[in-house]
Amino acid sequence: MNREFIELSFFRSCWNTFGLGEDELRDLELRQLMNPDAGDMIPDCGGARKIRISMPGQGPLQLAAAKLSGR
Repeated sequence: MNREFIELSFFRSCWNTFGLGEDELRDLELRQLMNPDAGDMIPDCGGARKIRISMPGQGPLQLAAAKLSGR
């Protein structure tokens, strides 16, 4: 099964603002591939889940991810 990651320009802008790079993004994508149902379900958001990643010296960063069917 193939998976495609779609990121909004707002996501990339925020990602860069937090000083995160391509290596961290690939780690996040790999984590999602290995466990697509990870994270707390966000109510009334069509299956989107809240994902937390650690930010050294800054505490956790919360992201939302959705698994789209039929893609």
